[in-house]
Amino acid sequence: MRLTILGSGTSVASKIRKSPGYLLEINGTLNLLDCGPGIIHQLAHTQYIIQDISNIFISHVHLDHVNELFMLFFSNRYHVLKNKTRKTFKVFSSEYNIKFLLNVEKFYRKWIYDPVNKYIFVPLENMYTVDFEGFKVVTLSTYHTEGSLMFKFILGNKVFLYAGDTGLCQNLIDFSQNVDYLLIECSLPSEYKVDTHMDPKKLFQLIERSSPKNVILTHFYPEMDEHIEEIEQLRLKARNVGTNVIISKDLMKVDIL
Repeated sequence: MRLTILGSGTSVASKIRKSPGYLLEINGTLNLLDCGPGIIHQLAHTQYIIQDISNIFISHVHLDHVNELFMLFFSNRYHVLKNKTRKTFKVFSSEYNIKFLLNVEKFYRKWIYDPVNKYIFVPLENMYTVDFEGFKVVTLSTYHTEGSLMFKFILGNKVFLYAGDTGLCQNLIDFSQNVDYLLIECSLPSEYKVDTHMDPKKLFQLIERSSPKNVILTHFYPEMDEHIEEIEQLRLKARNVGTNVIISKDLMKVDIL
C-alpha cells in the first residue's frame, strides 16, 4: 500500500494545504479518499491521472471533503472523449451520504454522465465489509455528522484506517486498536475544545487507549499550524508509548509497510 496526501488542510484557505483528499494505492488499485476543492489539480503533481482512480470513498458530505467530486467526473469526461476511452467510477459512502450526493448529482448529470463516463454510487451500512480483489474495506460510524464513516483497509496482515473527521468516541477507540497506520485529523489546538474534531490532547488519549503503530496527522486548520509546538509535544509523548506520529504535508507519500 502507498498513501499520497493530496490535501492536508480544511475549508479555510492556506498557502501550504489544500482541502482533504488522499490516494491509497493497493496492489495496483487506486482509491481516492474524499475529494475536497483543489484535488484534481493536486493530482497533476503526482504520477497518476483521473482515469487511474477506481474507487472513491467519501467519509462525509461537508463541502471541504466532497466539493470536487462532480468536478472530477466533469474533468474525466474530457479525457474519455478526447482519448476515446471508457471509465466507470464507484463511489462508496453511507446511505445517508449517498442520498445527499444523488440529490446534488441530478443538477449536473447532463454534463457529466454518459455511456463512456459513468459512475456508480454504492451505499454502505455501518459495520459493513466490502471485498475487493486482494483487499477488503470495513466501515464504522464516527462522531461528527449524520452518515459519517471511517474506512479500514485490510491487505493481508496490514491495516490502514482512514478516520475522516471525528471527535474522540468509543467507535474510534475500538476501530483504531493496534492498526498499522491511522490517518486522522488534528484540526485545532487543544484549547479550542471542539467535540466533533480531534486535537493533540484527544489524540494522545486515543493513542494511549488504542496503541496504533503509526499515526498520520492531517486536516490542519491554520490555527493548528500556528501551534506546531503542541504537535511536536504530541510526537514526543506518543514515541514514549511506542507510536510514531507523522505530520502530513501536501503531496507527501507514505509507504504502508
